[in-house]
Amino acid sequence: MKTRDKIAALRRLMAERGLAAYLVPSTDPHQSEYVPECWRRRAWASGFTGSAGDLLVTARQAGLWTDGRYFLQAEGQLRGSGIKLFRMGDPGVPTLHAFLAKILKEGDQLGVDPATVSVAEARRLEAAVKVIHAGVRFLEENLVDAVWSDRPQPPGRPIVSHPRRFAGQTVAAKLKAVRAAMAERKAAALVIPVLDQVAWLYNIRGGDVEYNPVAIGYALVTTKEAFLFAGADTVSPAVEKALAPGVRVRPYGQFDDALRTLAAEKSRTWIDEGAASRWIVDLLD
Repeated sequence: MKTRDKIAALRRLMAERGLAAYLVPSTDPHQSEYVPECWRRRAWASGFTGSAGDLLVTARQAGLWTDGRYFLQAEGQLRGSGIKLFRMGDPGVPTLHAFLAKILKEGDQLGVDPATVSVAEARRLEAAVKVIHAGVRFLEENLVDAVWSDRPQPPGRPIVSHPRRFAGQTVAAKLKAVRAAMAERKAAALVIPVLDQVAWLYNIRGGDVEYNPVAIGYALVTTKEAFLFAGADTVSPAVEKALAPGVRVRPYGQFDDALRTLAAEKSRTWIDEGAASRWIVDLLD
């Protein structure tokens, strides 16, 4: 599919769902800048392959915001696509939030996948459109995924243990320090979605993201237990043994059930609003 055809397909889905605009951030459910191929939705939809940038599609316009590292690259890759380049930081160039407040009308709805925006960014989006009495709709489905027919599968490369002689501390020592910080804040649970933080805490490494030694996964620490949610075939018996007994391995797809359990138990849960997605907070209720 050509870029214009992809944008046209997105617009058809937007019309069916009553959306005036749809936002495609470059981030993934872990709020990463560098993401696996399966989550490079903005790159697929726009043709711009830089690591940072947000694509906004409306019924008649499409724009891409990126920073000064990528102006020349974006200009070339967007040529002929019908997508306008917004050079972030240049004089007179509106921010994405200011642009939304300008083009949306009262009652309009901006759609976005809540897994791709942090809690902090979700609030900024809501604040930007509230002034013109528009709204943000956090969709359970990702519209790009609905039209990306040959979307790659998640990588799921093997996770390896990072020896203590390189890590400096054992997992047990790190968990003890984390739980001490949790106790100070009276938190019963800590959600860790950021991949390099998960890698540090559990002394693991992976190859799911090019040039980044991380594995796709979530960490969840409670006062008595710790969990790694990762791909079913990524954790070998040797790695699972190295993590035991302090860390229990669970399938990546069960992370949402763990969040629902925390919500049902009304557990006081600690998150980083700049790193945790709106999807996580919605499940925590």
